[in-house]
Amino acid sequence: MSEDKTLFRLTSISAFFAAFIMVVIAVCATFVWKFEFMFPGTEVLTGKILLSPTEFAEYEFNLHIIYIIDSIFILTWLGTWFGVSKIIIKKSAISGLIFLVLGFAGGFFDFAENGCVISVLKSFHEGLALTPSWTPVWHFVLDFSYIMPFAGSFLIIPFLWQEKTTGKIMAVFAFVFTSIAFIGLYFPQLYFLSFLWFLVWAILSGILLYKNSK
Repeated sequence: MSEDKTLFRLTSISAFFAAFIMVVIAVCATFVWKFEFMFPGTEVLTGKILLSPTEFAEYEFNLHIIYIIDSIFILTWLGTWFGVSKIIIKKSAISGLIFLVLGFAGGFFDFAENGCVISVLKSFHEGLALTPSWTPVWHFVLDFSYIMPFAGSFLIIPFLWQEKTTGKIMAVFAFVFTSIAFIGLYFPQLYFLSFLWFLVWAILSGILLYKNSK
């Protein structure tokens, strides 16, 4: 098996694992998260909702667990993105590299978004009051953790179309669903579509990479 085929096989496993982790995150956020407010609980972190010490300890524990799982997802997602970039680089080196940079930038923003929340928790434990002053930066970072991969998927539509069936499905998905997922970032009722985009993209990427590994 050639080095490229080995890489595609490994990154296809990474893609399917990323999709599995996303399902785990969705289950945790839906069924394990026992609070009335949505994850990550910005209402608590801005002082709008006050929790008892016991509730806050449980909230913080749940938050850390989900962020640990999310960090594992980011690493598997970056592996997936790297594998797809190798396919695109063979067709257009510049487009493939830009795609790679956009994907890794999304991962950086995702880590940074988690870091913002953890920093607020650390500040709280150091005796600082919880205020909304940090939320504009957090929202900016959160949005770009989605926008970067969305932009990358749009960029490679012509090259995905040159692939066989799975690539063409990914191209159509990127063209149609990415715009919907982007709109979902700014409407709470549709936010799940942005999350769903990552799940579907990971699954399709896994299939594409696996087929290229044969």
